[in-house]
Amino acid sequence: MRFALSQALNNSLPKTFILNLPQDTLRNRVVDLQIHPESVLALGLVERKPSWNDFNPALFLDTSMDERTSAAIPLPNQLNLPATDWGCLAASFPYTRSFWDESFTVRARARDIPLPVTLTNWRMDVGNITESWLLGSLVIDPRITWSNETKPIAAGTHTLRGNVEHLTELFVPTLDGPLSTADVRVNITGDAVNGWRVRLLGSDGNFFLRISVDARDGRGGSWTADTFITHKAEQVDLPAEYETYRRECDAKFQEWFARRAEGLGHHSFEIANVERRNTVINQEVREEFVVWDLISRGDLGVFNQTTNGIRKFGPQFLGAIGNLHLRDGI
Repeated sequence: MRFALSQALNNSLPKTFILNLPQDTLRNRVVDLQIHPESVLALGLVERKPSWNDFNPALFLDTSMDERTSAAIPLPNQLNLPATDWGCLAASFPYTRSFWDESFTVRARARDIPLPVTLTNWRMDVGNITESWLLGSLVIDPRITWSNETKPIAAGTHTLRGNVEHLTELFVPTLDGPLSTADVRVNITGDAVNGWRVRLLGSDGNFFLRISVDARDGRGGSWTADTFITHKAEQVDLPAEYETYRRECDAKFQEWFARRAEGLGHHSFEIANVERRNTVINQEVREEFVVWDLISRGDLGVFNQTTNGIRKFGPQFLGAIGNLHLRDGI
């Protein structure tokens, strides 16, 4: 600017100067300078918020629910709860069991991947949580176990086989139903470019549907993405009085359990409610636990596992490994 002023003083006024960008490493930029006999006009760009684009190649599957409609007339039933050792009284509550058809749209989305991207090998399979009985008590593993009996995705009606839940009876206190192996029907329309529309039936029970796809980018690189749909085909609707009873009973249990835990020494316990059929652990957290385990055992395979995690979930995968908490998984 000093040079421009000196030049202008030796020439006729007014005068406009053309300023090239960028100007060194300044955070502000002068974009126009005009000198008149009575004034100097300087226009600039002032940085308010620094921003930049992160280069983070990844392949995603985006899922959205399009429709959820009643599939049958709700069935009335009665929930009978026994008295407990921690002071909850026996109680009985009416409830209804409803059935729902659901439709979803699934689309593939590439981020920072060399074009063109070719999608191949669309596939799907059924999964569910695991139930087992131990010393007369129901033990539920909230992680999803997949059938791995995959079928290709294409327009039409398909039959998959896997574990499904029907709420024919309710296990206390989780209010989950029994699992059984059965066929489920999946109706698919659409295509890979505009998105697949997946329709699941309320009569087929509750289950998870995993959808996976492979891709090849413009430089020959390979990519894989997967996601899952939670099909809540059957639903139990209880009155508000049950929620009040449950909260009071949970509070009594925490007090009872804390007293019993006092004799176990210096250990930390955390009691929390998990919504029915919501998974506690997702695929990213699962792989973070694998890396954590490899680090603790000094296994050199941790380098490949970490690299694959960063490639699949982004750079935040590395930072999350040190923030794992027992509540994130089993």
